[in-house]
Amino acid sequence: MSWFRNKAEKDDLTELYGAFEKGDAETVASYLDRQLIATVSYYDAYESFYHGFLLALLNTCAGWQVSSNVETGTGRAGMG
Repeated sequence: MSWFRNKAEKDDLTELYGAFEKGDAETVASYLDRQLIATVSYYDAYESFYHGFLLALLNTCAGWQVSSNVETGTGRAGMG
């Protein structure tokens, strides 16, 4: 996490956060493409890896509360 945070903090993420808030998918996709090329391996091909990647990246925004796969009651939401 500290390696990733140091890598991500080299960039000014203000534009990325603003793009998320405005729904600007093109800017978000462009930034994520650049980050993925610079930080991940071809072998990091599982959805859970990308899920963690986004959690780590979005968690660097001090103004946001980021959570993942929150359980409710006795199980996962939508699993009946």
